Amino acid sequence: MSTPRNIRRVVTGHDAAGKSVHVVDDHVDLKPMPSGVVLQPMHEADHLADNSSTFVDRIDSISKHLVNPGGTKLFITESPPTPPGAPLMWHRTDSCVSRHSGS
Repeated sequence: MSTPRNIRRVVTGHDAAGKSVHVVDDHVDLKPMPSGVVLQPMHEADHLADNSSTFVDRIDSISKHLVNPGGTKLFITESPPTPPGAPLMWHRTDSCVSRHSGS
């Protein structure tokens, strides 16, 4: 099993004048499941905020649904390399952007 890794999470927004600002700058532990797969929620919003004064950080209460209609959701996914000859672990979702690395 992989060991947990701590990564930086930065969420940006805009102030009332329209200037870009950091609204979150913290760290999140990536915790692999027993299979070695990581599916770590990083951010969720019900809508695109007009400015940072309406931002609510929901990192500790992200919904279990993969897709958030009308809003945004970000996960980090990571899977161990697939052994030669083994079936690939692919599936279909309503909305998915992935980057696969390894052998």
